[in-house]
Amino acid sequence: MSALYMFISALSFALMSGCVKAVSLAGGIPVMEILAARALVSSVLSYADIRRKGITPWGGHNRPLLIARGVVGTMALMCFFYAITVLPLAEVTLLQYLNPVFTSVIALLFIGERIQRSTIGCIVLSLLGGVVLMVQPSFLFGHAQAGQHLPLLGGL
Repeated sequence: MSALYMFISALSFALMSGCVKAVSLAGGIPVMEILAARALVSSVLSYADIRRKGITPWGGHNRPLLIARGVVGTMALMCFFYAITVLPLAEVTLLQYLNPVFTSVIALLFIGERIQRSTIGCIVLSLLGGVVLMVQPSFLFGHAQAGQHLPLLGGL
């Protein structure tokens, strides 16, 4: 059953990415408006669910952490939607697979989790090898033919 949930989740994220790309290209809708529409739908569904479960929407005893999670999550979604609008979907998907890399680094910085040397090597290889070769920033690769480089801000 969990494989089915994983499939549904992956399909939902792929559909969301495709819809964001479609409305930004065809409709010319700005990223912030797309984000606002998604936030409205998410807020209504989340509020209905927490009311059904009898949970307070303001969190329990650690409200500042809940607010920080909301702010960071919103910023991450803004960056993700922006990347979808300026990069090809295949590249955005590949960049999205870097989440475990950043999770490892954030765990090291904020909660002091230890990272093995082999993991550090993989992090460096994935960032330098994968991302740099895919995005090909012009300050490293020069100014080759037009259209060959991806927008640096979208890659970041």
